[in-house]
Amino acid sequence: MTETDLRKEDHIQICLEEKVQAQLATTGLEDVHFIHRCLPETSFETIQLTTSLFDRTLSAPIIIEAMTGGTKKSAHINTALAEAADAFNIAMGVGSQRVAIENPDTSYSFAIVREKAPNAFIIANIGGPQLKEYTLTQINRAIDM
Repeated sequence: MTETDLRKEDHIQICLEEKVQAQLATTGLEDVHFIHRCLPETSFETIQLTTSLFDRTLSAPIIIEAMTGGTKKSAHINTALAEAADAFNIAMGVGSQRVAIENPDTSYSFAIVREKAPNAFIIANIGGPQLKEYTLTQINRAIDM
C-alpha cells in the first residue's frame, strides 16, 4: 500500500471511530429570520425540484459530493452511494482520484460508481495541486474510471 492508500483508509477509520463533527460550527441560519407568508393556494404537488446540470436533468439540486475511494471499505461505501444517486436521479462526486493515479490497482473503488450508477451524473475529482503533477493522459484516465 502507498502512503496515499493508507491515508484513505485512515480517513474512513477516523470518521467511524472519532468525534469528527465540528462542535461549534453553525450553518449561519440562526441569524436568519423569515417573515411568515402563508401560501394556501400553492399545492405541494405543483412544486418541482428538478434542475439542469450541463445537459442533464436531475430530480433535485442535490449532489452526493467528494466521497472516498482507494480501499475495499471505500468501494463498499461508494457502491451504496452510487446506487442511491442512480435510484434518485441525483449527481455524485467521487473522492480524490489521486490514489488511483498513484496506484492503479485501487481504481476499482472508483469504477464501481459507474457500474452501480449507469445513468447518474458522476463528477470526477482531482485536486488542484495535482493538475500540475499529472499528465493529461493520467487526468483523462481518472475521468474515464
